[in-house]
Amino acid sequence: IRRQKLLKSWGVPELPEGLQLSSFQSADDSLCATLRLSDGTEAVGPYRKNFQQALQELQELRALQQRKGDQALQKEMQRRDVEAMTAFFVDSIS
Repeated sequence: IRRQKLLKSWGVPELPEGLQLSSFQSADDSLCATLRLSDGTEAVGPYRKNFQQALQELQELRALQQRKGDQALQKEMQRRDVEAMTAFFVDSIS
């Protein structure tokens, strides 16, 4: 059932490691990048409504974490979250 739902909603039978289903406006209506920090905790990126966008973001965030570390990653994830929430809000009122 999960595979069928993923295929129907996102066009893939399985989500790659580092992407997870999230619920923004309804159940499992978005994807988020998740990355493990050096202290063992998990950082979760902003909601994305498009699989390719979520996958690209995951790759960009992984590369940033490798180059500049956890603090830079968390700052960038926060910036992207604000950007994504602003875009969702603007879309909802237009």
